[in-house]
Amino acid sequence: MEFKLNEYRQGVTDVELLADVLRVAGLLGDVYLSFSVYKSHGKYSESTFRKRFGSWLNVLAKLGMRTERNSIEMKRIPDAEMISDLQAVAERLGKKIVTSTEYGQYGKFSLPTIAERFGTWANFVEKSGLKSTGQVRNVPDADLFTEIERIWISLGKQPTTTDMKKGISKYSLDTFMRRFGGWRNALLAFIEYVNADGQNEESENSIALPMPGASHFADIDAQALKSRVSAKRTSRNINLKLRFTVLQQDNFRCRSCGASPAKNPETELHVDHIVPWSKGGETEISNLQTLCSKCNLGKSNHEFC
Repeated sequence: MEFKLNEYRQGVTDVELLADVLRVAGLLGDVYLSFSVYKSHGKYSESTFRKRFGSWLNVLAKLGMRTERNSIEMKRIPDAEMISDLQAVAERLGKKIVTSTEYGQYGKFSLPTIAERFGTWANFVEKSGLKSTGQVRNVPDADLFTEIERIWISLGKQPTTTDMKKGISKYSLDTFMRRFGGWRNALLAFIEYVNADGQNEESENSIALPMPGASHFADIDAQALKSRVSAKRTSRNINLKLRFTVLQQDNFRCRSCGASPAKNPETELHVDHIVPWSKGGETEISNLQTLCSKCNLGKSNHEFC
């Protein structure tokens, strides 16, 4: 048996790396080229591609190749390969617990694919022999809707599964998918929630007036009575439904300076009473506007929302 060292490749260029991927793709034809398939025919390691391009998907995208398998190809992938990938992510992170958000960042398969194959993230983790994330399962719908609202505002647009995989939510994508049967269903439920009838649920329509005997009415100042009857009818607090409606109406931008979290993540948007609540302004769409924290704090007689 002859023993010899492999060719020493020093300073391999990006062009050489990409050329080898194209060579292997040419051998296999029009199929999704996973790294596990490439390594059977290619010259370079996964770590080399990751260090140079960030990820294998970036390599495929740079070459204009398919970055996703079609449905037929996905069905051919055995459960063991997906499980092995989760274990590889855990090893790479040096952790015994891997969240769906972390897997979305480092794993090869999409979270919808995992959910379709294993039902839930918990089942996937269990089959992989890793520790459960121990996440709270019974998160109220209202809390999930509040989180969707926060993310929508920070992005300045409808959040996608790709956005959620970046770890921008305190709840995993899988949490929303399990609760609502998919991310789009979660967004539909959120929209239905914020568009429900009733602008501000908390009202103060009931005004408690003293009920003295008829002989005492003459002693009550007419102007004072009129003032009490015309007292504020809406709550000072702005609920999620009304808040999101106003923010959406203003395109998630400050009406005063145009600041937006989509342009500057440090921007914090408030929903502000145009006529201050303390001066008789109502909590209604016509009296509400979007201001950034700086403009809101600089406004005289401002109201914190």
